[in-house]
Amino acid sequence: TSSIVINTVDMPPVNTVPAAQVMLQGTSRVFSTLQGDAISIADPDAYDNPVQVTLTATNGTVTLSGVSGLDFTAGNGNANAVMTFTGTIANINAALNGLSFTSAAGFSGAASLQILTNDQGHTGTGGPLTDTDTVAITVAPAVLLNELEVNPPGNSTSGNKYQYVELLGPAGAALTNIYFVEIDGNASTTGVADFVVNLSGNALGSNGLLMIKSPTGGHTPAAGTTVVTNTAFDNSDGALNKHTVSFYLVYSAASIVQGTDYDTNDDGTLEGAMASALTLDNVGWSDGVTGAMVYGGVSLTQSSGTPDAATRFLTNDSPSTAAAWYNGDLYDQTNDPTTLLYDVTRHSTNMPLTPSTPSLTPGNINFDEPPVVTTTASPLYYN
Repeated sequence: TSSIVINTVDMPPVNTVPAAQVMLQGTSRVFSTLQGDAISIADPDAYDNPVQVTLTATNGTVTLSGVSGLDFTAGNGNANAVMTFTGTIANINAALNGLSFTSAAGFSGAASLQILTNDQGHTGTGGPLTDTDTVAITVAPAVLLNELEVNPPGNSTSGNKYQYVELLGPAGAALTNIYFVEIDGNASTTGVADFVVNLSGNALGSNGLLMIKSPTGGHTPAAGTTVVTNTAFDNSDGALNKHTVSFYLVYSAASIVQGTDYDTNDDGTLEGAMASALTLDNVGWSDGVTGAMVYGGVSLTQSSGTPDAATRFLTNDSPSTAAAWYNGDLYDQTNDPTTLLYDVTRHSTNMPLTPSTPSLTPGNINFDEPPVVTTTASPLYYN
């Protein structure tokens, strides 16, 4: 008689990870089956034997959804930059489903989450075998819309050069793949991106501000403010919509193209690159015309008319929130486009009118309390 010895060859583990991710600075990104982006492991011949997993977070930390059935040799499963644990595949996948990656405090840029699975030789010859995969994560800076002037007094070609957009965020933050997008809400052109500025290659100033404005006129910003010019502000009507409009600040690896209709069926939901973009902030308002549409669910209102300008409260850095803003018409006696003072009769109900009337602060930090501005009593004129 003769005996035959069959040696089982170990099969390697296999990790499943999602594609590259984008998240907002100061937040956590959850990976789960429910969202279709879960991180999981498999091994055809590990069976119920323990395998080992090491998770390594770069520029952040990782937290498991639970630790039942796991034994740790590094970390504890909660807010660790590196953790190593063993367990059955079932217990490990339960812990990985719903894990979260939290970016490091104040960080924006390239981050990552790596998973290394070691089958510890289960089961067969040729082991132990491993599999390593990395999820690339881009942490977009927490940049906000801070102030908008769309309708300077006078409504002339030279006056419209005083339109501007002001952004606020961490000083020096790079704005790679960040776009300012104006979405038209007027009935005949709803959803069209009628003004787009790609801010890639720019960074916020040393004071945390950036101003988008005319290259040939307009307000003078404070020292330390980054200035991005665009010739659209020199058009006869300026660059910014004065009627129903939605302003977006988004992070998008895909190009946002001016003139594109991002709501082709006019249902109020943005499509294409705007749908897949990460919205950093948005705000808008309506002129009340039938069929007009404000996108993103953040619509500012005032006692009458359509806002000439809007200002973010200095102490409110909540994105995409109407309560973070006050707005109104500008005080217009002589059609002077340099006017910064808000009109005390046509404004949002939350405008801070004491101890003094608020004003715009183009290219400068918004006032904690409105500055004292002296005016003479005379009739108001509206543009």
